[in-house]
Amino acid sequence: MKLLFADASIKAGEPVEALAIMKGLPEHAGAPGELAFLKGNAYLLAGNADPEDVDYLFAYTSLQGSQQLYSDALATLTKVRRMDPQAESIPYQIAVTYALMHRYPEALQACDDALRLASHPDEIHFLRGVIRIEQGSFQPAEASLSQAVGLNPRVASYFAALGVASYEEAKLAGARRQLDKALANYETYTALAPDTARAYQEEEALYRRAGQSEEAANAHTKYVSLIAEKGEAERDPSFVDQLWLARLREGLGKVALGP
Repeated sequence: MKLLFADASIKAGEPVEALAIMKGLPEHAGAPGELAFLKGNAYLLAGNADPEDVDYLFAYTSLQGSQQLYSDALATLTKVRRMDPQAESIPYQIAVTYALMHRYPEALQACDDALRLASHPDEIHFLRGVIRIEQGSFQPAEASLSQAVGLNPRVASYFAALGVASYEEAKLAGARRQLDKALANYETYTALAPDTARAYQEEEALYRRAGQSEEAANAHTKYVSLIAEKGEAERDPSFVDQLWLARLREGLGKVALGP
């Protein structure tokens, strides 16, 4: 709750009040890196630009990321990690940056480093899982995403990614069990995110592949209804990429991804 108040104070142009609200909060408060990100933004807004301050530098990597200067962001994060090697948010941020650069082996290694420090590791398992999907390694992706879901079953995109992994594995193995798992995960996804047209579009395709024409028709009706109601654009063909980037955008402590 304090982080919400701090964020509101920053948006209201009151960085000193925001810093006072955040004083004394543990580093792991909120999403990975969220506290450091908010502190850094407060410092930026207050004009306290200090190149030796960890929170300031952490926020500065977001600015570099928003400009897609990922190599620069990585260099800044490397400096921050030397300054504070026990900060649990830094290895995760490094993993995100490597992933945005499509340097997946290094991103996975950074995930391993992050897991050794993380008190709330579900986001890291999610990132590992989606990187594995991008690499076409669907069984390891399922394993990582199942861990993310087990740790935090309230996040819709975790189930969507797990559904993608199960579906792709079903196509490779021809296993009905995998298709059933994919459907179950997508049904959970639409239950958690009932206003997302893209979710119903993917669910419709899975139902059709499973031969469940009535369920497919219902999902299609919901998809068309939401498209008409919200004007939501047709999904990008690179659905998996869009999925995990959208999840990363949900956390304030992530490297910003630009417009």
